[in-house]
Amino acid sequence: MRKQYVGIRYNATGVSGYSFRKDGTEVFRVSCPVMPKPDILLSGFGKTLWHRNYDGQITLCPGVRRNVTDESGSVRGYYEIARLGEFFIVTESARAYVRASEAGWHISTGGRLTAELLRLPENERTRFSENGFDMEKRFRLNILKGTDTSMIPCIMAIPLLGF
Repeated sequence: MRKQYVGIRYNATGVSGYSFRKDGTEVFRVSCPVMPKPDILLSGFGKTLWHRNYDGQITLCPGVRRNVTDESGSVRGYYEIARLGEFFIVTESARAYVRASEAGWHISTGGRLTAELLRLPENERTRFSENGFDMEKRFRLNILKGTDTSMIPCIMAIPLLGF
């Protein structure tokens, strides 16, 4: 059994990000203002999380982390690079291994595939406008039943925060 979501890239003047939808309804959003070292907002599933001072130009070497915090600044999870194309997501109650490929990202926990975030082929990408935003369907996300719920926001933020 699995849950399936559609990942939609959006942008407008001054902001970009991803909206994840189930049956057409937004359940999660990752928003990034267009500015140097922005704070990235992760919101959905009743949670508001942040990655502060995003730096896409950091030197990618094993052990480099991107923290995800709550509004009080407490770390609720992080992304940690293992090697080129591979990283870990660690939350308070789970740890996952992520491997990037041309198709997308494959997420495993305990050696078992728990989720996959797959890029849509060009011919399946649909562009549209919504509330003043330019939108494009970009991903299909499959999350298998039993995936730790603390992991889901971090999985959905992979297109912006993953390595």
